Amino acid sequence: MISFYGIFAAGFATRPLGALIFGWISDRYSRKTALMLSIVLMSIPTALVGCLPTYQTVGVAVSLVTCMLIAYSTGSVTNACYQHRHTVLAQAFPWCWS
Repeated sequence: MISFYGIFAAGFATRPLGALIFGWISDRYSRKTALMLSIVLMSIPTALVGCLPTYQTVGVAVSLVTCMLIAYSTGSVTNACYQHRHTVLAQAFPWCWS
């Protein structure tokens, strides 16, 4: 149970890193580009979770390491996806907010 919470915390620890990277991408290119990139990058770890072998096949240590890597990548992209979707929607549909 502790390892589960450790992996969950690892995803939260990488959120500031994702905010820095995707903040730079949105400033350099556009918010829409950053949003589309974050959606694509979020789908890759999500698909990889379904492809993970069981711990009986590869062992507990390898399963924990792969889950940790997926949690890092998902956590760093989650913040960017959350940040940019509200901004892009507010800019795309200004009549909803006035």
